[in-house]
Amino acid sequence: GAFGYSDIRSKVTIPAGASQTYTYTAVPVLVYPNPPTPQVGYFVDMYWDSPSAGGYHSYVQPPAVKTTGGETIPQAHANALRVADYLIVTNPSRLFQLYSPTQPPGSGASRDKVNALLSAMARLAFHEQGVLGYINAYNAQTLRNLLKQGGAWSSKLRSDWVSNGYLLLVGENNVVPAWRRYLGRMYTTHGYRDFIATITDYPYASTYGDELKPELSIGRIIGNDPDALRKPIETSLNVLLGVSGYGFNGLMKFMAFGYPRCLSGGCDEINFQSEVNAVSRVLSGPIVVMNIPAATQYDAKNNVDPVATKHAITTTFFSFSPNRDIIFLAGHGNAQGWDVFNTADFTQQPNPFGSTNPFVFVSSCQTGRYANTFSFAEALLSKGAAAYLGAIEIGACNGDGTCPHADHFFQHWRTNTSFGLALKETKRSLGNSFIDRWWAAIYHLFGDPKFGAIGSSGTTGRVVRPLAASTITVQVPDYEVTRVGGNDYPTIPRGSPALVLDKPVVPVYRVFYDYPAGYRIQDVRLTDRSSPVLTTGLKIPNFSIALPSTPSASRNRLRQAEGSEWWPEQTFEWTTFESPDRTTLALTVYPFVYNSRTTEVRFYKSYSFTVDYVVSDVGITGLSLGAPAYEPGEVVRADLALESTSGEGKDVVVSAVVRDESSAEVVDGLLLRSLTNLQGDASFTAQWDSSGFEPGFYSIVVEVQDPQGTLLDRRVETFRLGTVAGEVAPLTVTPNPFTVGDRVSITLVFSNTGTVPITGTAVIQVRDAAGEAVQEFSRDLTTLGPSSDVGFTEVWDTTGVAEGTYGVIGYVLYDGGATDPATASVGTRTYVYLPLVLKEGP
Repeated sequence: GAFGYSDIRSKVTIPAGASQTYTYTAVPVLVYPNPPTPQVGYFVDMYWDSPSAGGYHSYVQPPAVKTTGGETIPQAHANALRVADYLIVTNPSRLFQLYSPTQPPGSGASRDKVNALLSAMARLAFHEQGVLGYINAYNAQTLRNLLKQGGAWSSKLRSDWVSNGYLLLVGENNVVPAWRRYLGRMYTTHGYRDFIATITDYPYASTYGDELKPELSIGRIIGNDPDALRKPIETSLNVLLGVSGYGFNGLMKFMAFGYPRCLSGGCDEINFQSEVNAVSRVLSGPIVVMNIPAATQYDAKNNVDPVATKHAITTTFFSFSPNRDIIFLAGHGNAQGWDVFNTADFTQQPNPFGSTNPFVFVSSCQTGRYANTFSFAEALLSKGAAAYLGAIEIGACNGDGTCPHADHFFQHWRTNTSFGLALKETKRSLGNSFIDRWWAAIYHLFGDPKFGAIGSSGTTGRVVRPLAASTITVQVPDYEVTRVGGNDYPTIPRGSPALVLDKPVVPVYRVFYDYPAGYRIQDVRLTDRSSPVLTTGLKIPNFSIALPSTPSASRNRLRQAEGSEWWPEQTFEWTTFESPDRTTLALTVYPFVYNSRTTEVRFYKSYSFTVDYVVSDVGITGLSLGAPAYEPGEVVRADLALESTSGEGKDVVVSAVVRDESSAEVVDGLLLRSLTNLQGDASFTAQWDSSGFEPGFYSIVVEVQDPQGTLLDRRVETFRLGTVAGEVAPLTVTPNPFTVGDRVSITLVFSNTGTVPITGTAVIQVRDAAGEAVQEFSRDLTTLGPSSDVGFTEVWDTTGVAEGTYGVIGYVLYDGGATDPATASVGTRTYVYLPLVLKEGP
């Protein structure tokens, strides 16, 4: 069975007749599959020496039956789980396969590094009220099922974990799979573009309802080996424990904004200074702001001198960066760099952050894109940053303005708030526009999601409002106008911009009200709106989507949309999203109405609403699909369980629609089902014919109403059309064994075993006995159709390598995850010397 062990090496001599007590800490572990019965002390294996002899050994099995408090070990394990609000998850099998390929089970340098990582995870769990989750099955949907409401793991944790818990994934997507999600096709400054989040974690953070409205505060630990993975865990621990040389108090801030069109001038123009200014208005305390373009150096002909410019920027930047708690960077970027900086600019610095371990937020394209590379995020974490917030994909920004939501994030952070919780609340507060959904899908926290709270954690900057409000009054703060490049940008404190293609960028204001489980909102009605405050003369640009990391192409102007001259046309809108313990009403008012032809503005400061709701005695207790994935054309089955707590029979109507997850649009409906005289529990199955629908992710949204149309309950479940699956064959390595200097050929063959074409990246690594990578290869995999194979052959030049045994690992990254790795051992030629047998004559 699965077990963990504590290796205690005594540094004291025990006199004859004396004894020594050793104490270690055990942290509860959830295991999947085949969880073992919890035990402590299954065996004790002792080795010792005496002054006169050595090599003594004793193996005993004295398992503990009960704790000192009288609990059995399984009871103590269960009770510890029930108070845990933090789950730290990894796949130990994958860690050993990837990073200790040459070592058999047991000791060894590379295995010791993996064990040190697991131990660091356990120490973090011990100090932060957490438990470990070991999933030895590499499947994203399997892990998500364990985490969702009613899951085999989530149901064992603290009762509110599915609504307010913390989750940390340890390992990149070759260890713990991520997800690949298509968010839609949009027109940009470079024409139409498909927006695909290739390594997103947002489905894991959702335990209930809309996947882009997270219930969990989530983070991921990234790094290319066990030591790199352990670094940010130990950084967070050392800050928490007050270790000398580590620190964070949230007070000192450093911000920098980069070149609007990159130093080369070849990028889309983005006003990063306005983004930094917006964040500066939110944060308090000492703030240093660096204007990177102001450090540009010129030669004698007044041309930009890139070498001198880079030196000037680097010198100034690293004079500001030490001992800052929060670092915010806005600029163009990619996976290996931000603005003029690359990963080496940070790794070559002996101590870029001083004695403080900052939270770093890089509002830029792809600087959180970690898969199969040493990313900018990894570089900063390796140098002592405690946590990093960045994007895994190209961002979507306002073509003539700024990139959204950085200031919104900091509005949700307070010194008693973890950065993971602030990110969760930011994503929950966003709307359903494409820009909001894309931002929520691509911005990820790398590091401990509990990091950032000074003192007690658990609150954010979000306004707490009374539960079950039947009347709502909204007072909108006065708007402010910033003029940039001849355009005006109105903003509202704690508001957000309405980013709709080819419409003026005007501010909106959104408030949230929570209602207890069982409360169902039927309607929200405007009862009063104040008279408008009038002004004129503002020049507000229309919104277009810019891609900040790409070189500029021709800018085709979007046509002016037809319709009213005034924008927005609606007065307000409302929506709800559900969590296991509550329903949240999101009420958006459009107080700033603009006429682009006349430049007139109408601004409404006050609104009053009435909220109609019922307390339902009929609820959906279960919604499950026959399978997490179906092939296009198959019938999708949805099994529904209902419960009525009313003392008398109820007539209800069940309806269901199918929604495309990429756009949140309804694409089909299911037949209505009427249930008469419902009492107690009931169940039935609905079916949907998927013929004619494209592969991808969909949701079934089920609503229960009474005959008058009153909403009684609502549930959402996601499924997939099409199977995305692949596998690699055993590696071929020749020659094996080899002589140092040989060219070793390594062949990896990948098969598409699913029903959907696959794109990805083939990876081959060679690691030594210590687990260090001595050679890495990667090759892009172009679209590979179902039932097709493709081979990749790489040649490892062994000139100069040390003699010994090496592990070769091969896998393919695709669909947010990776295949099971294929491994092989290869080593140098060894010579066998036969013994010389001497025989005396007769």
